[in-house]
Amino acid sequence: DGTNIIINNAKKTENKLSSKDAEFGQKAWKRLTQAKLKIVEFVLKSGYDTFLTDVDIVAFQNFMPELIKTSENNLWLRDARQEVNTGFYFMRKKSSNLNLIKAAFQRIKKTHGSHDDQKVINAIMKSSQRIFLSTPDYVNGCFMRTNAGRAAVASGHVKVVHVNCAQSKVVKHKIMCRRGLWFCHHPPTSAHLAHSQTSGCVKPEQHAQNRIENRDRE
Repeated sequence: DGTNIIINNAKKTENKLSSKDAEFGQKAWKRLTQAKLKIVEFVLKSGYDTFLTDVDIVAFQNFMPELIKTSENNLWLRDARQEVNTGFYFMRKKSSNLNLIKAAFQRIKKTHGSHDDQKVINAIMKSSQRIFLSTPDYVNGCFMRTNAGRAAVASGHVKVVHVNCAQSKVVKHKIMCRRGLWFCHHPPTSAHLAHSQTSGCVKPEQHAQNRIENRDRE
């Protein structure tokens, strides 16, 4: 079934994965995104609400208490094309959500694993299930390309931003450094440096203090 396809694909990915294979849009990258659904299914079946976040999410505050009490429904980050973004969402422990994931596995099987998790979820999701987190509290990376987006971050009106409007890890890191979303002074120039570079970085609390001091000077 669709679940076995995901597990087998994940095993293949683990055995053969290289940095090039994992690039955006490649088959291995799609398999990795599909595997996230299996993890979410496991947590839901264990009887827990599930919160999922990608590693290119920048949080400015603890948003979990708000998500938990806001709604009994699922909450999704809005993507640029007015669809749900599967890099950041809060899913309730409901049978309807297990059915949603089951349907996703079936579609993955039907399409021979050719679609990433976001494309699959948006293709099968009902409009009533598409409940977005508020903007500009929770925004995708394209919002950061606008003057309004940069002003919202600078003024402290953004709680979470997904740096998803860039495909390369190096480019993402550069954007985060340039926008004050990454705690370092010098952006890396290669994927190796993005992984290993620690010199020139400052602790998050120091970065936050610098922002406060700069704001006070204005």
